[in-house]
Amino acid sequence: MLPLDKTLVYRLLRRVPLPLLSILVGLVCGLVTWVVLDQIQHKALREIFHKELQAQVDRRARASLVGFGQYIKHYITATRLLANHRRMFMYLEPLSWFEDEAANPAYQGRFPPWLPAGTFQNLQIHPAHILLLDPQGHKREIYRLSSRELPPELDAIDEIFLSESQVQPFLTELGGKPYLLVAEGVKDVGGVLMAYLMLVVPIDDEFLTASRKRLTLKDTSVALLDADEGRVLASSDPVNLPPGSLLEALTTDYVVTVQSFSEYNGIDLNVQYATFMPRASVEATEKRILNMERRQRLIAAMVFIAIFTLVIFLVSLRLHRIMQRISEFSQSVLRQTYPVIQDANPLFLLDEWIRQFIHLVLEKR
Repeated sequence: MLPLDKTLVYRLLRRVPLPLLSILVGLVCGLVTWVVLDQIQHKALREIFHKELQAQVDRRARASLVGFGQYIKHYITATRLLANHRRMFMYLEPLSWFEDEAANPAYQGRFPPWLPAGTFQNLQIHPAHILLLDPQGHKREIYRLSSRELPPELDAIDEIFLSESQVQPFLTELGGKPYLLVAEGVKDVGGVLMAYLMLVVPIDDEFLTASRKRLTLKDTSVALLDADEGRVLASSDPVNLPPGSLLEALTTDYVVTVQSFSEYNGIDLNVQYATFMPRASVEATEKRILNMERRQRLIAAMVFIAIFTLVIFLVSLRLHRIMQRISEFSQSVLRQTYPVIQDANPLFLLDEWIRQFIHLVLEKR
């Protein structure tokens, strides 16, 4: 085996100028540093990004649910005002219903006498039906505000629902679609119950979109879910989140946050409020952030290489001057010149020349 200074690698390195060798070493060190840091920081940034994303989705979900609750309160307030309006008292005071009397569905296209004008001017989405019920819960008069048919499930209204005198919002499913039912008891001056006023509001894409109109939440959609089946009942984006689709199939394309209602009592349905954020927009944002951070790491590696190369280059110049002085000294003392090879590595030359110089000095002595 040949000695190390006689090997091919040694001979190659000996002929490589020090500035060029410093550039090569700097490139290798910088690239290794960049690759190692890229793997470590990329993983760490992805974890941080996903945590922040989940926190952002949770904040949007809470804001959407609060907006949904505030929007429902508009209907509660409207029901209370209508039930306690003077026009309602004047209409019901002399009125009496017979038990076998059928409901009067005549109020369609004209305003009923028991509602004041401009009743729903503050509501973006009007109720589909307004029911006037007797104290026993029988439908007596119906005011239709849309072309929707009254759900047949309302033919038998739960007596428990009508037993409370305060306004009650109920989320339930009627005819396979979610509805908001809000009822208020109408009492006379003596506190005797005369009737019930009920608003029947379908919860569809228009309702959910209107409930989020005051919120600046981009790239998010909301939906009502049947918690038992994991099925979408209604959504603000019926094209991408059609009613009837399963939540499990949507999680591949969306980041989903599901929340339960604490203020509303469903008659026969376990309803949940879900917020959807498309993964495509999330991944695009993540890619932009990671690419920007990767460019910053690459710039840092290039700066490291430049500084390392500059330092080695300055050291090379210093060694070059030292060897020039050694050559001049050897010429004056030993009468022998050792020219500096410009295209060689001065580190290797210096090592060889020092040994030769010491040997010559010993011979001369």
